[in-house]
Amino acid sequence: HLVSGWVGGEARIADADGHPAVWFGSGVALFYAAHALAHAGLLPPEDAQQLIATLLSAQATLSAHDLSPADVLARQTAQGALYAARVSALLRGRAARAVARGGGPTEDPHQRKIERLDDVLISLVEEARASGASPLRSSAFIDIVAQVLGEGERRVFASVFEKGGPVTLPDDALGPCFSQRRALHAEMSLGFDLDATLESSDRVVVGLVPGGNAAKAGLLSTDIIVSSNVRPGRADVAARLTVQRGQEKKTLTFMPRGKEHAGFAFVRVPGLTDSQCGKVL
Repeated sequence: HLVSGWVGGEARIADADGHPAVWFGSGVALFYAAHALAHAGLLPPEDAQQLIATLLSAQATLSAHDLSPADVLARQTAQGALYAARVSALLRGRAARAVARGGGPTEDPHQRKIERLDDVLISLVEEARASGASPLRSSAFIDIVAQVLGEGERRVFASVFEKGGPVTLPDDALGPCFSQRRALHAEMSLGFDLDATLESSDRVVVGLVPGGNAAKAGLLSTDIIVSSNVRPGRADVAARLTVQRGQEKKTLTFMPRGKEHAGFAFVRVPGLTDSQCGKVL
């Protein structure tokens, strides 16, 4: 209720054409839901790591100019979620440094203190209520963030959402239990069009790529897909297909790994327990 009531609810942001901004309504909402679960102690550190891993992979692999409409939405969602993760981490680090100095950051007493991502969203809701403007422009979000993190963050925001650049996360974005390193992310490549196959009336394989992953696993263009177990966007998780071939059924299992792209990933630091991880999102 909190997420739907704020992100995409009272706090709505539109793109330059006046359409709902996917990066905010889907991306920030996705991260904030996980953020809320993590702070309630309901999201284990490994699950938080997996979420960020999936988002970083989507950002790295969905970077071509000829993306399908679905892939464009997926990339915008990933960028919005990652940018929310960036802001959350930077605010968390800023608050920790203030505590270490023995005091809080200097704030205008007439403005809300922005110490957490929650405060950013509350400020957006308050602005929407006060102005009666719905939806708000993207500038409303970055105005609040830049007020605390500095004008340099406005340039980061523009590089991501105006120029399509990648979101970079602080090395401590997931707390002390995870460190960031360079990594290769593989595109999701089944080697046939699963969606078109499942939407067809006879479910006969559509678009089988000769020499592709599915074909190498033994899939034939005349096979009928009975069932599929495929994790969208997860090239590191085996795909499992059950097909009808003549009078018999066969099960095919293969890794849907395609072209690799350079990016970043977070890995677990050895020797630290979950109780030592602190706030991971």
